[in-house]
Amino acid sequence: MEKDEPVSEKKDSERTLDDEIRKQILEKRLILLTGEVGLSMAKDVVKELLYVALKSREPLKVILNSVGGEVYAGLLIYNTIEDLVRQGLEIIVEARGLAASMACIILQAGSRRIGTRTTRFLIHEVSSWDWGKVTEMEEKVQEVRKVNDMLRDIIASRSSKSKEEIDRLWTKKDVWYSAEEAKEFGLIDEVI
Repeated sequence: MEKDEPVSEKKDSERTLDDEIRKQILEKRLILLTGEVGLSMAKDVVKELLYVALKSREPLKVILNSVGGEVYAGLLIYNTIEDLVRQGLEIIVEARGLAASMACIILQAGSRRIGTRTTRFLIHEVSSWDWGKVTEMEEKVQEVRKVNDMLRDIIASRSSKSKEEIDRLWTKKDVWYSAEEAKEFGLIDEVI
């Protein structure tokens, strides 16, 4: 009988393979933005975006599949893509499978926004929870309202809908779209 590899050797070989895959993907100017948006993921994605952007001014593609997540971590990614686009770098953001919540906001930063035929899109108001003294919670609600307005404004700036239409549409509910519906709404430019 053959002995199993020790657990630490398996983890090392998996990490080596993951590193090699990531290296080859980055060489093709592809960034994978998958999973829940959080600070750790945002830092990794931003590092990869900046690395690829510094290597060349050729277009790059972000492949997006995410349930969304933390707003401020998502804004780090959004602002980085937006800044690179403003500097003249073409960044194609291609949603595959799911672009929900904060991921749908990140999608808006791309110079070209693409969705696959089978991708689902979700927009909604900012959600939050908190505890504390009433006056503390009132201050936090004011901040959440400002962030909500900012995200609504991002969608309005790239879509065919006004701020007022978006407010009416997403108040107190989740709004789901197919790829064709997302294109009609203005969340994406193209369905492939």
